[in-house]
Amino acid sequence: MGELLRPGNIDASGGLTRRLRDVFQRKVQNTTPLVTGDVILPGEDWFQDENHKTSLTSKKRGTLIPEELIETDTLAQLKIGETAYTVPWAMAVTELGECYLNGDYTFHQEPGGTIQMLIRKTKDGYEVEVPQGYKYQPSRNNPWVGGTDERLLPVNKVKKGTRSY
Repeated sequence: MGELLRPGNIDASGGLTRRLRDVFQRKVQNTTPLVTGDVILPGEDWFQDENHKTSLTSKKRGTLIPEELIETDTLAQLKIGETAYTVPWAMAVTELGECYLNGDYTFHQEPGGTIQMLIRKTKDGYEVEVPQGYKYQPSRNNPWVGGTDERLLPVNKVKKGTRSY
């Protein structure tokens, strides 16, 4: 139990977080608890299956989404010569002014709504046209929650677009 008593695993009252208590006491069967030190709400537990997919389980479970409603076209899959549209926040800027796309963001063949940023993949990399009126705040860290550096796509060229945001 000494390993469980690390400072990140202690809640405000000085006790183990409920998730860690459940892991230690093995209250949960047939699932592997996701232990991240996050605070959980009463009556809820987060679990991760053998494929590392996370879900919230409680007395009521959400329905499964039909496969045809799941987006599968991501920026990382664009091929050289393809042009697509995505949301402006699919790109982030570092403190040094370097631009990166999140390869997990989806793209569409036509603009619409907030999907106004034009992306072109060339032999040299990704080119981006930022919608008029959209500005970026440089970030010290990866700005996407759960984002990994492996999914960052360096942007080769950025220009101000003619489309309004």
